[in-house]
Amino acid sequence: MTGNSSEAAGSARRSWLLMISLALNLLIAGAVASAMLLHPRHGPPWGGRGAQFYDPLNFGRALGGPFGFRAFSANLPPDRRAALKPLIDRARETIKPLRQEHQRARDLAVAAATSEPFDAVAVEKSVGEMIEADGKLRRGLAHVFTDVMTQLSPQERVQFIAWRKSHEPPPPPPAEAAAPGTPPASPK
Repeated sequence: MTGNSSEAAGSARRSWLLMISLALNLLIAGAVASAMLLHPRHGPPWGGRGAQFYDPLNFGRALGGPFGFRAFSANLPPDRRAALKPLIDRARETIKPLRQEHQRARDLAVAAATSEPFDAVAVEKSVGEMIEADGKLRRGLAHVFTDVMTQLSPQERVQFIAWRKSHEPPPPPPAEAAAPGTPPASPK
């Protein structure tokens, strides 16, 4: 009889351990899922797909996202926010096809540069088309940026610039820090 009772005790203990293990796994999975949902990663501020083109005036980020006109307008009184919403929406719709065109040109340039056999003429042509698409995008961004800024009061423009400066992403790491283990570049 003692054999059966010790087997039953061992079985009960294993059941408890399995339930505790399951509870811990669910807790960890829930924490990971909530972190992913509450804090989505939009790409690094200085690389990868999130940094498809260099935008020194940061016009692109001025239109949308957590640092743009839309986010800034949340700080404005409701009547001003309502007045700016259609303009910001139109600006985003104007820029969307230009961004898509730029991305297509970039993808074609990457494809040409990595294709075999290598065709230097095709690479040069596709890079030229990418530069042209980049110029169109920048001109479009400058245009809609100016349109929206024109609709802000002088005080709102000053507030927007101050707000943007307070929300700037960190600068990229220095080139020496970007590739650990490599010797620093010699000054020229």
